[in-house]
Amino acid sequence: MAKLPNATLVVIFNLQIQLLEQIDEATAVEFALFEHFGEEETIPELNEIRNIYRTSRHVLFSFF
Repeated sequence: MAKLPNATLVVIFNLQIQLLEQIDEATAVEFALFEHFGEEETIPELNEIRNIYRTSRHVLFSFF
């Protein structure tokens, strides 16, 4: 496997940090919506947030 330049590695790690922050934010918003409105009133929004979470996790862990 080729060795990546340090600048490229820094970019990759920064993007991974951003993805982790996005995952954390999505789960926090999901919890806040569920807690405030309940699941029955927010099912479409909760599903969309779960999709963001799943997509972010997939992208993040596809590097490993």
